[in-house]
Amino acid sequence: MIRYVYRIEGVVQGVGFRPFIYTLALKYGLSGFVRNSSLGVEIQIQGEPKELELFDEALLSNLPPLAHIDSLEKHPLPLSDTDTFEIIHTFGQDQKKTLVSPDIKVCQECLRDIRSTGKYYRYFATNCTNCGPRYSIIKTVPYDRINSSMSSFEMCPSCE
Repeated sequence: MIRYVYRIEGVVQGVGFRPFIYTLALKYGLSGFVRNSSLGVEIQIQGEPKELELFDEALLSNLPPLAHIDSLEKHPLPLSDTDTFEIIHTFGQDQKKTLVSPDIKVCQECLRDIRSTGKYYRYFATNCTNCGPRYSIIKTVPYDRINSSMSSFEMCPSCE
């Protein structure tokens, strides 16, 4: 087993990056965490070398549509006794230099939701990690719901 810390800068907040990392970690049986920082995203992850190699390949080749990596640092760390992978709270409020994606028009998948008779039928504010407002709703970085104009709106149980 080995453990690494990744520090990633670029358009990696508000674009589904943390859920993307979480899904990859589960797919490859890795443990650790991912979180936003005021500079981008930090990942601490551990597992077998082959699974970490596959994680690295998927990380660099299958980014969410709006994500873009400008820099990636990777350094070894001592092993941790964790056996789960989590999305944890943001840290590092001192420097604020992460990039925010511009507002993007509604995507085809969200348009299908709006037009279907499901939960989002004719819901005017439908958007996802691949579309919708980013720049116009953010108050400060890191890009977390609490730092956006959405913070005063309670999420429903299924969205939570």
